[in-house]
Amino acid sequence: MTSSTTPRVPLIRSLDDCGTEENVRKFNNTLYVSQDGYSKLIVPEYKYVPLNIEPQTVRLLSLHTSNDSADHVRCNLETHHLTELPPFVAVKNARGYRNIEEAIEVDGQALRISAALERFLRYLRTQISQPTLIWVRYVCVLERDLTEQNAYWTREFSDRMYTLATEVIDMHDTNTRLVINGYFERVFHDQWGDWNKEWSGGHDQEVILPRVCPIRLGTNPNIDAPTMNFRYMPMDMIADEVRVMCIMPAKDGSAPIVLHVAHCPIKCEVTYMALSYRWGTDKTPEKIVMNGQRMSIRQNLAEAIRALRMQEQIVPIWIDALSINQENVAERGREVRRMGKIYHHAMSVYSIVGAADEDTQNVCKFISELVRHPVVRINDLNDFHFDDWGSSGDGGFWYGENRIEPQRLVKLCVALYRFLTREYFRRCWILQVSGMGLESYHFGSRKQAEYIVRFA
Repeated sequence: MTSSTTPRVPLIRSLDDCGTEENVRKFNNTLYVSQDGYSKLIVPEYKYVPLNIEPQTVRLLSLHTSNDSADHVRCNLETHHLTELPPFVAVKNARGYRNIEEAIEVDGQALRISAALERFLRYLRTQISQPTLIWVRYVCVLERDLTEQNAYWTREFSDRMYTLATEVIDMHDTNTRLVINGYFERVFHDQWGDWNKEWSGGHDQEVILPRVCPIRLGTNPNIDAPTMNFRYMPMDMIADEVRVMCIMPAKDGSAPIVLHVAHCPIKCEVTYMALSYRWGTDKTPEKIVMNGQRMSIRQNLAEAIRALRMQEQIVPIWIDALSINQENVAERGREVRRMGKIYHHAMSVYSIVGAADEDTQNVCKFISELVRHPVVRINDLNDFHFDDWGSSGDGGFWYGENRIEPQRLVKLCVALYRFLTREYFRRCWILQVSGMGLESYHFGSRKQAEYIVRFA
């Protein structure tokens, strides 16, 4: 096959005015048919030919142009000696959520890749006028092959390919801007297209954990004695990913905090909670372990995590201070704008409002009653009722047995006022969180059932 060439000008120019691409959203992929929400290939699946390690050879993806933007992506895979590589473009940060797949055509066969990578290639082909050679690790290296993994799926080899390339494109950055500017829509599995909160039935339901915990290439994780500082992996914006902190269990309440940082789409089978708390002004750090790497968090967050940590079960939870890369200004601004969506899709929200006092338990029960019976009625004996009521048939009324004496109600209202004037409730964000239609909203610890308050 004749070697392809790449243009010397940057392939990806400004994406500020990329426009929308309706055909991309309703494209025709003739490589598969959809059945019951799943895709079935109707062409043979691509089979990789092993690479030579000595002398070392490299696969390059030849991306074809297309006059029909709705057509599926067509490519060829070429093999070249590492020392005789033709001009090519390298793609970095090309990880996508693999449970949301698409198919591209490679040498007349179908190759399943992440939807994020497929969308990137679909856009990239609009920027080229001739077949263009590309090196992207998630296609050009067979990750499941141990020999190729040891030789090619390394930080050193990737950096070498970036150095040899005529241009290096950041797929994550490109896809993020395409989504923000409206060129691409986010992709989700068909079964979650009509997602609602019907599955959210409370804190006793089954918890489905995320399974994807990506780490950067070249990282040497060590849970017991981490030697590297934590580095975030970019989120797949095509799949609408969020980061969920999986709090690992510990029988000793004072044990070091260990978190597994998982990625998953907001709309998927995973159930996660969300944490609401005050960051506070005390910046006293505590060292924790995230994906086998070192991380420092504030003392009050560490206390909140310990309050939620279980002895034998993993707790999946979204925490703004950790689930958002606070050092990445662009990501921080983007994620803050969709926090409402993140809280809305959470199975429940755990709110750390501060230390309990002698009235806290009664106040939380009082709130529970107000939620279930928002109208307080008074009977002929001046007792207050939260329970149901109705006509007695003789011109009078009957009330339930849930009675509160007037003096007791006054004390509860005073305690409620003191509770709601805590520093935690003075933030505007609390009003936004409480108004998101959350089916389950919790005060205090998972271990303290008496502090649980539900909003139906």
